[in-house]
Amino acid sequence: MAFGGSVFLSVLLALAAAASVSVGNSHAYYIPFNRSSFPSGFLFGAGSAAYQSEGAAFLHGRGPSIWDTFVRKNPEKISDHSTGDVANDFYHHYKEDIKLMKKIGLDTFRMSISWTRLLPRKT
Repeated sequence: MAFGGSVFLSVLLALAAAASVSVGNSHAYYIPFNRSSFPSGFLFGAGSAAYQSEGAAFLHGRGPSIWDTFVRKNPEKISDHSTGDVANDFYHHYKEDIKLMKKIGLDTFRMSISWTRLLPRKT
């Protein structure tokens, strides 16, 4: 699932980091951690970056972005030689992803759209 790739993992890592405390060389211990640990009105949210989540790189008039050009000209700069052509495919899975966000109780979601989808660049 697209959501599981970036947004969900980011939320889980942030929660895990906040809940785990390392004391010297001893083992980590866990502090009870839930929504009531935060002040009233605190908004839980997540965000995504277009290149890492959007996908659909060649659909509906989207032109190549600077990153598209960079990874094609310099594939050795990316350890697994991947591109954002498909990414997490939020473009096609946004309805499922938003349902998952609602299921885990997010209050907000900040997303970005590739500028080249709005203002295509000529190749």
